[in-house]
Amino acid sequence: MNVIQNMQICKFKVDKFEDVVDELIVEFPFEIYVNDEKLITLMCTPSNLEYLAVGYLFSEGIIKNYKDIEEIVINKNNNAFIYTHNKIDLTCKHSNRTKTSGCGNGTMANQEFDELKISHNFFSNISLEKIAEMENSLMEMSGLFNRTGGVHNSSLWDSEKMIMFHEDIGRHNTIDKIVGESLIKNIDLSNKIIFTSGRISSEMLIKSVKAGITIVISRSAVTSKAKEIADKLEITLIGFSRKNRFNIYSDKYSVVDMKIKKDV
Repeated sequence: MNVIQNMQICKFKVDKFEDVVDELIVEFPFEIYVNDEKLITLMCTPSNLEYLAVGYLFSEGIIKNYKDIEEIVINKNNNAFIYTHNKIDLTCKHSNRTKTSGCGNGTMANQEFDELKISHNFFSNISLEKIAEMENSLMEMSGLFNRTGGVHNSSLWDSEKMIMFHEDIGRHNTIDKIVGESLIKNIDLSNKIIFTSGRISSEMLIKSVKAGITIVISRSAVTSKAKEIADKLEITLIGFSRKNRFNIYSDKYSVVDMKIKKDV
């Protein structure tokens, strides 16, 4: 399914109007069914839908790992039908929910922060050089954003390199795609870093932490609730990462002062 659609628009520039064909990012209603019961419709970019579905189910606490899933079917209409080994009461799972700050009036399951299992077995710090490398790589990989300006991007890193990259109209969806791909490929996230273009609100941070990620970096802003959670859970939280500057909102001693290599 195409992720970009050419459409006729009217463009104004300086002192004139002009009819042109422009590239628009496709916004797609992605329906997820669990054991033939409809769970949710996510507005998304229609790519890597299996990863999105699995990541969303994990983030919502519907599955604990990929082994809980017996079968995934993406039908001809690009909707997901997921069958689990054990019966799941979706009413119970979705009885206590919070409306999120994301696009599409989304919701997420409530969870006490004390219930989150944090494993700080990652390298003890992150260098300025590595943060700069992550930002540069994110911008270089942002093909859909460069063409349409209509998506967010998120990347997953280990101590040496980028492991995966996802784009979507929804910033939450980019995290779910990363989590879903990691679950399917059995990638341990407890020693990884998220670098994203999206604003880090509480639900964005919780999605990352639930997957085991303890270093989250964004080119955008951080909300007060996200900072409170990061402080409580001792998460490294960095925002407004642009070129040679950024804000450290939590765990400032995790960033090592190293000289950033200049482009030759």
